[in-house]
Amino acid sequence: MVNLTWPAKIDLSQNLPFHVLSRFNKSICPSKVYTMKNKPRGRAIIINNKYFPTREYRSGSDIDAANLQALFEELYFDTDIWEDCSSKVELQS
Repeated sequence: MVNLTWPAKIDLSQNLPFHVLSRFNKSICPSKVYTMKNKPRGRAIIINNKYFPTREYRSGSDIDAANLQALFEELYFDTDIWEDCSSKVELQS
């Protein structure tokens, strides 16, 4: 049985469902929780690699990237999609 009192003291060695753990996420490690109060919340960079040297073309990646972009924009993130990046990507602000 899981103790659902507040503040939660959860034994992470238990096999708890994600929704139970996420409900008490702030009590687990408050300094690691992103509060998401500002608008924009931050920047999301989606790397959409369709072509790989040792694999075939990854069809459907454009749809995945568009869905991710829509999700992050609904969460008020500034979002960029970078296409077919190499493993040596230089991040610039």
